[in-house]
Amino acid sequence: MSTFLFGIHCHQPVDNFDHAVLEAIERSYFPVFDVLSRHEKFRFSVHFSGWLLEKIAADVPHLFALMQTMSARNQIEWLGGGYYEPILASISSADRRGQIEKLSDLIEKLFGRRPRGIWLTERVWSDEILSDLAACGIEYTLVDDYHFHRVGFTPRECEGYYLSECGGDTVKIFPIHKDLRYRLPFSPHEDAINAIESMDTAICFDDGEKFGLWPHTHEWVYDQGWLDAFVTQLCNRDRITTMRFGDYIDSNTALGLAYLPNVSYYEMGNWSYGTKRALQADSALKILSGHMNPDEAQSVLGGGIWKNFLVKYPEANHIHKRMLRLSKHIGAIRDETYREWVYKAQTNDVFWHGVFGGIYLPNLRDNAYRYIIEAQSILSRHTGFRGEVEDFDLDGYAEVSLCDPTLHMVFSTRNGGMIVELDRMERGFNLQNTLTRRREFYHSALCAMHENQEHAEGIQTIHHAHHVLTPEASDALHFDFYRRGSFVDHFCAQETDLSAFYRCGYTEYGDFANGVFEIVSARSDQARFERRGHVDGTAVRLDKNYRLEKDALEVTLQIDSPPREGLMYVCELNLHFANLSDIRIRSQEISIDTAGASFDSDSELTICDPYLKETIRIGWNCKHTLWIHPVMSVSQSEGGIDLMAQGIMIAFAFVYEDALKLECAIRWERGAE
Repeated sequence: MSTFLFGIHCHQPVDNFDHAVLEAIERSYFPVFDVLSRHEKFRFSVHFSGWLLEKIAADVPHLFALMQTMSARNQIEWLGGGYYEPILASISSADRRGQIEKLSDLIEKLFGRRPRGIWLTERVWSDEILSDLAACGIEYTLVDDYHFHRVGFTPRECEGYYLSECGGDTVKIFPIHKDLRYRLPFSPHEDAINAIESMDTAICFDDGEKFGLWPHTHEWVYDQGWLDAFVTQLCNRDRITTMRFGDYIDSNTALGLAYLPNVSYYEMGNWSYGTKRALQADSALKILSGHMNPDEAQSVLGGGIWKNFLVKYPEANHIHKRMLRLSKHIGAIRDETYREWVYKAQTNDVFWHGVFGGIYLPNLRDNAYRYIIEAQSILSRHTGFRGEVEDFDLDGYAEVSLCDPTLHMVFSTRNGGMIVELDRMERGFNLQNTLTRRREFYHSALCAMHENQEHAEGIQTIHHAHHVLTPEASDALHFDFYRRGSFVDHFCAQETDLSAFYRCGYTEYGDFANGVFEIVSARSDQARFERRGHVDGTAVRLDKNYRLEKDALEVTLQIDSPPREGLMYVCELNLHFANLSDIRIRSQEISIDTAGASFDSDSELTICDPYLKETIRIGWNCKHTLWIHPVMSVSQSEGGIDLMAQGIMIAFAFVYEDALKLECAIRWERGAE
């Protein structure tokens, strides 16, 4: 006899677009429950992110009614987890317990029983979470069989569950079979059922979205009847019984003791690598796979860890560390609204990138910063917070933050003394929420082929899909050598034009753009930095002074040394807007398109933002050349290749002959002209 343990995990990023959530419900969540409700003998387990489950209970009565019916007749078992789907190992112990208890409370309220197991977000295992699971009354969780293979367990030894412990606290862990994850629902249903029947205990728990929302799956799973045929034939097999995970624990003993490494699934580990190491790992895997099974080769080779995304993407790390600092005040603030904002900021999607958009999606970053800014506003009201000097992002150098009721700014001393966060507090929006263009491991592997490439049988998973690199995306493949903040200092040849500057296809003669600046002074409304660096081998001192006022920022830049003949100074700003296509640039009536704009100017630059209902005015004390260009990134997602506007580059080029003193004033005014 074979036992089949099946489960689906359903998640949407917190406060995702309404149309995206509706599409997931219509194409995946409702139809999968609708089909499975007709097969009462088919027992399985379910996990929904807390906010999504709550939304369905309130707004989607036809789906919620199915959930209640199937729960009442014991066809499904509900799993808990972090309410807002955090990576549990990336947040504090108190927050882990708080998020788990919040979702357990909701499930008990809606379905009358508390969950015994939890879905582990992205299957990121770390021993540090085990005691918190035990404290919340959680009996079991699931990871990939890859976790077990990494420490020597064979596939046959992964047909059941194991006990693990940390400091005397115990939890039961099921290994999810990768082969079944890749078969369901992509291979013909007969092949999937035969694979299940070949095991004593077959375990598959994976994304519910692949049953209808992933590319081509709705047609395959429902229109062509894959799911109904699969469940019908499975239930008719005398040698296969379906069971919920909790029921399996009640009727089967553990296979033994297991201690697992700090990993996620193999692909996630590879995505967390920097480009060079990811390509090296791919080459090494191909070599090893010539001598052993590819899955065995993966477990021998190993991979990266999830937290390395916070090293790979400083923008993700900035959000993460801002969240952690706010989290430390939950106990002192004792404000439930504050706690909710912090918990929402812990949602995992924005912190990583692989086959899904993740950190590359501006709306996910916008949401994360909205939660952070709302929490920051409450903290400031409770504590009178006006700024600090602290290395909160753990890059080895102190950041300086300035804050008043209208603006909150963070300056990075490690990265050119530039602005890396620029919050409009009343609007809950970070205008500095840009993204540096990086070379990703898949850029070198992108190939132009037809999207409807024939597959042997069934359909392809998103992990095996081949995407088309359009000419527009190919032209946008440019990579930055510095972080895209504001008030970035460049020294380049006077003949440098907008195209070369935007593509980073010019020679940088200074060491200021990503050089370390020293803090000269810092107080609640002012921060001053300096760097004694070099321009084309000549010693140069650059002094930056930022002064914060209500709805305004004044900046003074002092360059003490004359330039080498033929060079110019360029001060670069990179700003992010919610809807870039709606932005209106009023300087000489120049409109923004992908070609950018370049012209000489001695007038004030105005930027009208209908989303924030504000006008930004940027003025300088001397004539300059102005360069404006959308910052476009090329990334992959489950839907293909995304060419995405991350913000807008605004660069001011100054030709000077002696020491240079520049004064810049930025003002925010209510109303978009």
